Amino acid sequence: MSGNRSWIWNIVVAVFGMLIGAAISFYTFVQQQEEANRHMEINLVCEISKRFSEDKNYKSLMQTLEGDQMPVWKDWGGNFNHQEINDYLNFFESLGFYYDYGIMTQETIDYFFGSYLIEAHANNQIREYIKVFRRNCVQPGAFSRFENLVQLLRTVPERDVMYKIYSGGRGKS
Repeated sequence: MSGNRSWIWNIVVAVFGMLIGAAISFYTFVQQQEEANRHMEINLVCEISKRFSEDKNYKSLMQTLEGDQMPVWKDWGGNFNHQEINDYLNFFESLGFYYDYGIMTQETIDYFFGSYLIEAHANNQIREYIKVFRRNCVQPGAFSRFENLVQLLRTVPERDVMYKIYSGGRGKS
């Protein structure tokens, strides 16, 4: 009888050992996957940050928005055509996509691009451009990820204050 108990006890210990081993393996896999995702995010943000900072149209539009130089859109007497503004806003729309799919964190986007997102959306002409674009192109969801990202960043008190300051001379937020 004691031989049967010993045999059963050995099976219980073996199964328990296998479960612990599987749990450790799974935990290690999850940790390695998270580390790989962080590296992927860093590589992606470095690549797109470089593209963003080196694009001469982005730089020019960025400086216009930073300096509150109005107007922006050529149709309203500004220096930028429809495609240039769309490219700039689509860059931010892509950041929203990366956030929505968990490819980039809010913290990463805020650190590298937060000021630019806030400055762009706080500009009354950019918000008006988006309204006109949505109406004229019959795309009611155009640039919605950009707008959602700005709203998310505004949950950080410093960014909300920044938004209110930038939008102060450019229309209501």
